[in-house]
Amino acid sequence: MNADNLVKRGCKPWLPSAEATDLDVWHMYEIPTVGTFRTRGGDLVLFAVVGDLDPEREVTVWAYTKIDEAMVDGLEFDTTAELHEWARQRFAGVHVVYALALDLAVERWSPVENPGDLHSGAVEFMDQVRRSIEPATHDPAVDFEVKQAEVTALVDLVPMSS
Repeated sequence: MNADNLVKRGCKPWLPSAEATDLDVWHMYEIPTVGTFRTRGGDLVLFAVVGDLDPEREVTVWAYTKIDEAMVDGLEFDTTAELHEWARQRFAGVHVVYALALDLAVERWSPVENPGDLHSGAVEFMDQVRRSIEPATHDPAVDFEVKQAEVTALVDLVPMSS
């Protein structure tokens, strides 16, 4: 699965290039969040947004991996949680392409080989993105804004103890 053929800048994450066809949406929350599409070469690709989708969030991360047709034939889920758990497991220990989208348009992408799970692969990818941006800044004010955003996110996610 070639990342540069699979994902193109400016495309929607659920149809990340002109090579992506035959979209099959498995779950939707205002936009497709989990599903499959085919490449022009015939590969079946599973896609999923990483983490909870917040329509107000400007930045989202998406994951893509090739799967076997036999894995999805007759597949049914009783709950959305069951679907998400099944999808998360498909991204462990395989070739995964991650993409960062700004306002639901793909901006950057990169493969991650054999991530331990969906989220750890996404963290590795985001570290790659951050390293690619950091050398260009060297501005203490920008560094401060980044650290402030990190702390704000942590405070929102993890209650502070007194």
